Amino acid sequence: MNWRYRHTALALCTLAFTATMVARLAISPLVPRITAEFGVTNATVGLALSGMWLAYALMQFPSGVLGDRYGERLVILTAVGATAVASLLIALSPSIGVFVLFTVVLGAGAGLHYSVATTFLAKQFDDIGRAIGVHVAGGPIAGLAAPPLAVFVGSRFGWRAGILLGTAVAVPVFALFALRVRPTEGVRPDQAMRERFALAPLVGLLSRPPILYTTGLATLGAFSWQATASFLPTFLEVGAGLSTALAALLFSLYFLVHGAAQPVTGSISDRFGRDATAVGTMGAGIAGYGLLVDGAVRPRPRSHRRRRRPRRRRDVVGRARPVAVHGPPVRRGARRGVRTRPDRVHGRRRVGERRGRNDLRRGGVGAGVRAPRGRDGGRTGRAAREPGVRTGVLTSGYLRGR
Repeated sequence: MNWRYRHTALALCTLAFTATMVARLAISPLVPRITAEFGVTNATVGLALSGMWLAYALMQFPSGVLGDRYGERLVILTAVGATAVASLLIALSPSIGVFVLFTVVLGAGAGLHYSVATTFLAKQFDDIGRAIGVHVAGGPIAGLAAPPLAVFVGSRFGWRAGILLGTAVAVPVFALFALRVRPTEGVRPDQAMRERFALAPLVGLLSRPPILYTTGLATLGAFSWQATASFLPTFLEVGAGLSTALAALLFSLYFLVHGAAQPVTGSISDRFGRDATAVGTMGAGIAGYGLLVDGAVRPRPRSHRRRRRPRRRRDVVGRARPVAVHGPPVRRGARRGVRTRPDRVHGRRRVGERRGRNDLRRGGVGAGVRAPRGRDGGRTGRAAREPGVRTGVLTSGYLRGR
């Protein structure tokens, strides 16, 4: 394939669409950190995201009108520039009110791109279907890259740095688009804007049953998709109890499946019809949402694996075997629960062994034999009578007294 100007235009339009999607999708994985920063609930941040997607949808029609008036190149540059500026302002938001306002501005600015870009590509390509398919692929590309990067940057530098990914991507795309895409002229530069925004023709168009049916299905599908794109990472993290990194990875996997299914869905639509395909895909979506919620709320089965009990410190070690180091022979007949280790002065000792030896040394007894205790806690027997004999004793009664 010979690289031509139209291919450059297609590549840059795809990058522009990717930039607007990165800025919007970078917010969703950072919702828990944003709520913690401002001390608000998920519903408040969800209101901001809903306003963003609503502004994005409402700007589709005005963007086409502005493209006819001022040319597609200027409108696309405005969309990418507004995305960069809005992402910067969101990252600098001092309060939740300012955050909500600039999030809605981000949706309105990004909404200027898609309709104008498709019109611009239709003028460049004869096989418009393939060009639109490549252009739409910018959305799944952004969905694969934006959530993991936003989580990684947000976990290391804070959620504000994660939001700035939108600005970091949009600024170079803006520069490339301004340098490589030729200026375009408006189709209707002299028509008054008031005539283009008249409501009567729009209401008459939407009152037609085929258009109303298609618009209703598209609205339901867009609502479901935008709700998923806004809250799926938070649902996986808070509702299902997954880690932030794993939730972002599954969110990227969602976009991977979404992008791979688009050409397959188009082929099925060509073979079986659009209505049957729409019913099948929406039915699959309903089943998928049900399984997702069921898997998150169902209690996890307990592991049948036998757990090892933690070791407990035992004050009874076993029968003592006193060994004489020097001096008279050691008297045998040790009490149960005593073990003397006079030959181990250094190295590892059993629990309490050092304490018993030191205690006997404080009483003037060395190491070598057992020194039993009397009723009053004092030492009795030969060990108390013969302080010259070195003894090292650890009794269970000593440990219990400690």
